[in-house]
Amino acid sequence: MKSTTLKHFSTQPLVKPHEVYMTVQCEALSDCILKGKIISGSLLSRTTFSRVTFEGCVFFASEIEGCEFAGCNFVNCEIQFTNIQGSTFEACNFENCDWELSEVKNCNFSSTGMDSTTTITLGKGTNSMEACFIGNGIAQAA
Repeated sequence: MKSTTLKHFSTQPLVKPHEVYMTVQCEALSDCILKGKIISGSLLSRTTFSRVTFEGCVFFASEIEGCEFAGCNFVNCEIQFTNIQGSTFEACNFENCDWELSEVKNCNFSSTGMDSTTTITLGKGTNSMEACFIGNGIAQAA
């Protein structure tokens, strides 16, 4: 399988939605919409995402570690069998996301909106939440 950079991934039309990313490290991606993309069996490490919208994307059997997400939106995403650790989410939004058998630990969430399923998933790990919103309320600080 060929490894492709995230920049290439975000600029290509959705012709083959099942692109695979083996390892993506130390990249930056900003101001784009990723719609219907599938990221499977990948390692995303020390990568920065700014103002990226993930809409209807699937993260399957992947590892996300040490990444920074700022002003990102996750809408109708499936995050399955994926481990997220040591990452930061600032001013992000999670809406209608499915976290099937995924683990999130040692992550920092600030000023982030989340649906109830996301809140339950984040509550299982050793995560920090500051000024996060659940629906119309505010998530508890951990």
